[in-house]
Amino acid sequence: MKKIAGILLIISSSLALISQLVNLPEQFNYLSGFQLFASLLIWPLQTISLLLLGIYLVSDNNSTIPVQSGSSFNQDFNPENSNPYDVPSTGLNIISFLIPLVGLIVYLTEKDKSPIKASSAGKSALWGVGVSFVLVIISVIISISIINSLN
Repeated sequence: MKKIAGILLIISSSLALISQLVNLPEQFNYLSGFQLFASLLIWPLQTISLLLLGIYLVSDNNSTIPVQSGSSFNQDFNPENSNPYDVPSTGLNIISFLIPLVGLIVYLTEKDKSPIKASSAGKSALWGVGVSFVLVIISVIISISIINSLN
């Protein structure tokens, strides 16, 4: 299922990137100033991060965790039985920060198999939401001050 989702993400992100590159000259005609800067900065990051997430899902080789014979799933956490591939991923954390929904999905799907990786992706997603919220508040304050200065 992860590989199918990864392949679909790769295909849709690639098509979106091509479409956005083809329409790039039209954006220069209609947008100006901050809107142009934001659109030229945001859309490549979103598209490339979705593309990287698709590649990550397709190349994920640790989809199963070996379970020792005689062990039960209700045991307390034991570092000797943990997944050796359960390390925080910098690329996944960056994607989770830029697109918090991806971090939430990674956290929910990986929290049982790779708790350390899932926790770091979840924390990155929370940081992304927090930073986005602060930036929205700052932009609203700046917009209100610009509108008031015009009067």
